[in-house]
Order: sequence, then structure tokens, then C-alpha cells
Amino acid sequence: MKGQSAMEYLMTYGWAIVVIVIVLAVLAAMFSNSQSFEYCSFNPVGSFTCEGNPAIYEVNTGNEMVKLKFRNNYQDVADITSYTCAGNTQTVTLSVAPGEVATLDVDCGDVGTAGGKFDQDIEIKYQLPADKDANSFRTATATVRGTIGSQ
Repeated sequence: MKGQSAMEYLMTYGWAIVVIVIVLAVLAAMFSNSQSFEYCSFNPVGSFTCEGNPAIYEVNTGNEMVKLKFRNNYQDVADITSYTCAGNTQTVTLSVAPGEVATLDVDCGDVGTAGGKFDQDIEIKYQLPADKDANSFRTATATVRGTIGSQ
């Protein structure tokens, strides 16, 4: 009888705990999607590092800008030559010393509205001193997510 009583106890309260955990998981998922999120990372890892969360704002209807702050993790100067965001390619001239934090103002075009979600990859083309002899370029991709603000 003791074994049966223990099993009934575990079954009753075990199912109650499972139901509570499921309800809490559903509530957490519902509320986490409605809150703003901010994220920034570079690939390949080790090339550059995001410094803080990027500022994403709408300068006018249909034109979003990203103020991307990043650190050069190479032992050499990285010469940024262009970037592409949402199919919009722009030529830039920006030299970033080793360990230096630089800011790049990226024009992403029409990808949302103020208060909406921003989720874009920003492809940055650059050269290190060794690449210049071969006239080759490297690419780093910054994945940026956040809520679009207004300026």
C-alpha cells in the first residue's frame, strides 16, 4: 500500500508541476517577443568586435541609419573601403588602427519604420596591409538587430 500511495502522490503533484512549467514557458515566450531586443556581432569572429549596442534610427520616412561602433582586433591597420546593408552599397574611406574603436554611419535604405524591428546583416569590405600587394579584399559581416528609433 505504501508504494501505491507514493505513486499516486508523485503522479498528482508531478502533473501539476509539469502544467505550471508549461504555462510559465508560454507566458515568457509571449512577453519576450514584445520587448525590444538589441544585438550586434561580427563574423568572422576575431576580426572586429561590436562596442555596445548600435544606434538604429530613422532619419526620414523610409531611410534607416545604423551608427555602428566597432573595435579593430587585428594587429594591423584595417582600411574599410565599402559596406553593404539591405542591398545598398556605399564606398567609404576609414582607416582603423589596431585596437582602435571606430564609428561607421551605415545607410540601410528603407527596411522599416520607427518603433519597428531592425534585423540586417552589414557586410564590410576592408584591406589589411598584406592584402594591398595582391589587391585583395576581406569581408566581415556584422549582424545587427534592434528597435528602430527616431532621430
